[in-house]
Amino acid sequence: MAAAETGLTARFSLIDEISDKLQSISRYGEDAMESLEDAGEAAGEAFDGMSSSSATAAQSVDGVATSCDGAASSTDSLTSAQDELARAADATGDAMRDLAKDTEEAEREVKDAGEAFDEAGQSATDAIGGIADMLAAAGITATVKEIAGAVYELADAFSEAESVIVDATGATGAALDDLEESMMSAYEGNYNSLDEVASAIGEINTRMGLTGEELSETTDLFLDFANVTGGTASDSVRTITQLMNQWGVSESEMAGLMDKLTYAGQASGISVSELTSELTSNKAVLDQLGFSLDEATAMFANFEKNGTSATTVMTGFRTALSSGAISSLEDLYDVFDEIAAGELSAADAADIFGSRAGTTIVNAVNNGTLALDDMLDALDSASGTIDTTAEASKTLSDQGTESTNKLKAAFT
Repeated sequence: MAAAETGLTARFSLIDEISDKLQSISRYGEDAMESLEDAGEAAGEAFDGMSSSSATAAQSVDGVATSCDGAASSTDSLTSAQDELARAADATGDAMRDLAKDTEEAEREVKDAGEAFDEAGQSATDAIGGIADMLAAAGITATVKEIAGAVYELADAFSEAESVIVDATGATGAALDDLEESMMSAYEGNYNSLDEVASAIGEINTRMGLTGEELSETTDLFLDFANVTGGTASDSVRTITQLMNQWGVSESEMAGLMDKLTYAGQASGISVSELTSELTSNKAVLDQLGFSLDEATAMFANFEKNGTSATTVMTGFRTALSSGAISSLEDLYDVFDEIAAGELSAADAADIFGSRAGTTIVNAVNNGTLALDDMLDALDSASGTIDTTAEASKTLSDQGTESTNKLKAAFT
């Protein structure tokens, strides 16, 4: 086991090194592009200078031609033409020197750009070579083609995840960008697929209206809940929010409710999906009797633990309520006390709850199934059950996938 953990630690360290090298490639590429832009600007200045110099030279030659024409009619004009020619030569020389200077600057910038690209290319080659060496040293074979394929797969997965969010929420523009940011935040901290995370994000946003950091944290909670209890996070969001709405549970109490459901499942063997279904489908009867959510949770957990049919017992409760034999939780517990004391026979119980349910309820009272105090005390201490279980049950493969998700999120 220690050797496996050491190997896994090395793989995680490898992922961090690869990330650093890929970032260096990006940085060198940016430097090269900046140098190329500088070269482009210098070249533009050189061409501007060339145009200006050409225009100056042309004006000077025109002046010389005009002066020479005048020389035909006057010797004084010949002297003037000579002076004009000298000034034209000086102007042309200045213009050509400026042109040479601009051209030299452009050449220097182009050279810098070329060196930058050479450096970027060499750095990229070195980095990729280093990555290949590290992968080979770790016993992993990878090619540039395989890496490119992985990048394409990630882009495709992101596109599909985005589509899932749009279908679930109808979000576009800035609202969609915010949801995607929450999705990636949740994704990088879990080992679930991007599609699973997107589905959870969509359900939570639609049903609870959460956004931003609160959405990411709630998604983390539901992903852990689903990983621990089975099923999918999106299904869990639907069942839990329906339960919360029926029982009047606030968002601030949601994490505590989910911890209690998880603990009840672990303590009794009842699946959390079945437990939430019982609590939801029997809400009307439980309300009439006055059961709290904790009491009802403890009772259904006890039913499962002791092999008592929840359906039969709930049918008996309905019968007793319909006949008026009981009308409150206090009445129900009085009947239980009478059964436990031997003051109420199975036949009497059958008259209250129905023949089949009467026998089942008598047995449940006598074997302690309907004594809820122990389970209620345990539920009061259930806080943190999901976090503790999720961390303890995480396999080496799960940890590796979580690290991979984090690396993928950094390049998305």
